Amino acid sequence: MSPELFDPESFGLKDGRPTKQSDRYAIGMLIHEVLSGQVPFPRHHGYAVVVRILKGERPERPQGAEGAWFTDDVWSILQRCWEPTPGNRPRIRDVLQCLEKASRSWVPPSQTVAVPLTTDPPARNSDSSGGEWSDEGEVSSLSQGVPSKPSHESLSRGDQNESHI
Repeated sequence: MSPELFDPESFGLKDGRPTKQSDRYAIGMLIHEVLSGQVPFPRHHGYAVVVRILKGERPERPQGAEGAWFTDDVWSILQRCWEPTPGNRPRIRDVLQCLEKASRSWVPPSQTVAVPLTTDPPARNSDSSGGEWSDEGEVSSLSQGVPSKPSHESLSRGDQNESHI
């Protein structure tokens, strides 16, 4: 949540209702969480986070593998989203344009590529049941619409398979 929602009076607001400006702060935090894989202020919880936000603290720029997605442009737009003065935060359109521009040059930090064991990968939908091939070249029962049966062990524990509900 943005600082003005935690303490509306300090920002000259009559109530603590969300605004477009508070949404801009929130989208910056959401982008930070998605790109870093961690919540902002991961070592703090509850009221400690609120106090930090009200003091003007913002998340630190992730380093190493966690920071691979945080180009200078992306970090700059996030900092603008977290401006203490709500009216100084960027429009969502500007945030999206920055992300779109940055995404053109992003390369996943550790992208694993499956390499087929044969030179001729199996054709998709090549089995007679209409199932699709998985990465290992086997037909996936999920793509055929066949639910998995609950095991004897799970039934004895009282677990239920969703297909039987």
